[in-house]
Amino acid sequence: MMGVSQIMMALIWFGLIPVMLGMLYTKFSQQNRDSLMLNYCSGLIIMLGLCQLVTVPYVLNRGSFTFVSNLYTGIVIGLCILSLILNFTFYGRMIKKIAQKFKGCPWTVWAAVGLIAIQTLTPVAGRHVDDDDAFYVGAAVAAQETDEMYTVDPYTGEAYDELPARYILSPFPVFTASSAKNTGIHAAILAHTVMPLFFVPFAYMVYALLGKRLFRKEKRLFGFFLILVCLFQIFSGYSVYTQGTFLLVRIWQGKALLAAALIPAVYYYCLRTAQEKKGLVINSVMLLFLMLACCLVSSMGIMLGAIAMGMAGIGCALVYRRPVLLLCGALSCIPNLIYASIYLMIR
Repeated sequence: MMGVSQIMMALIWFGLIPVMLGMLYTKFSQQNRDSLMLNYCSGLIIMLGLCQLVTVPYVLNRGSFTFVSNLYTGIVIGLCILSLILNFTFYGRMIKKIAQKFKGCPWTVWAAVGLIAIQTLTPVAGRHVDDDDAFYVGAAVAAQETDEMYTVDPYTGEAYDELPARYILSPFPVFTASSAKNTGIHAAILAHTVMPLFFVPFAYMVYALLGKRLFRKEKRLFGFFLILVCLFQIFSGYSVYTQGTFLLVRIWQGKALLAAALIPAVYYYCLRTAQEKKGLVINSVMLLFLMLACCLVSSMGIMLGAIAMGMAGIGCALVYRRPVLLLCGALSCIPNLIYASIYLMIR
């Protein structure tokens, strides 16, 4: 059972801190600053991207997990303090605007919220046994227990003869282990019970942001869009490889987070960058963090993230007649190229 202090730390780490980090992005983009969903999604992506930047060099050099976790946490806390300083007078205004938005929501939006709540609570109240947890959750637990990263095979407990090239460039288990360390919750409990409470809504927030871009002020149609997305996800259990299966029964695994949230996020942030005439630089930085997040969660994300970025960038550049978007997309994919090159050298 989790104690009150552990629950509070989980709410701070997965709830409050992403909003504060996201407000750094919206502060400089000056667009939709009062959007709780945008701040949360952007902040969580920044958290994931930072973890990739900090962790991979130390994994390659067989660094200490404790040092990496403390360094990563220190950077996150430092950025939160900066966000608090820059946005100190804005928090009250944001809360008021959020309250006003709730009053005008049509029934379709509330129906979608109800469906999302049911889907969020289902993996928490129930239990799903997945064979991949033997590695992903096992690697997180091993990092905490041994204070080393990717030196022990989670399947056997034996030491690796060499670093596993397939996994070390996408150290999402280290993010899980660091989150477990910071919240005081065991990594296995955190993955199966806590992460779905935040990652399932995160995925739907991405869809909601995309729907708001598509339907603009048509809130009723926006609600129908979310309901339709919910139904697609709920009735996608005909295969273990569908996006809905990844979202609803194993969202705590990195590749599931990639399929359920980060790939759709690529299309949202590309569309946002294309439609806004200002803030091209800060939006490009956000795309860079998004690519880092894709690289963190799965080795497949190194290539799939870049492919999605390329498709979205080309489409937006043609539709909005802004060739500069191709340059922004290409620059944001530099981390993907770097990690792919490292993989080819060490495999």
